[in-house]
Amino acid sequence: MFLYIILSLFFLFFGAYCVVVKRNFLKILIGVELMLSGANLAFIVLSLGSTISQTFVIISLLIGTIFSAASIALAISIYRQCKTLDVEVCKQEDD
Repeated sequence: MFLYIILSLFFLFFGAYCVVVKRNFLKILIGVELMLSGANLAFIVLSLGSTISQTFVIISLLIGTIFSAASIALAISIYRQCKTLDVEVCKQEDD
């Protein structure tokens, strides 16, 4: 059980590192997904087999999947408009 907590903390911290440091939109998205996976792993390990907590994890996975699909669609739209996925370069200018 202790190993899984360490693994979930690794996922959380590495995901937060990706979100804070990286400039590419897809790398930031991967960091958010890592944090979500770490939180779900910690929630399952600490739930001690409770059915209600497993239900919450399944709902969280569904919401994460919807978030990923919407974020990938947004990334495609940003790339088509700016020709880059760098979040610092592609800023909307006022005309």
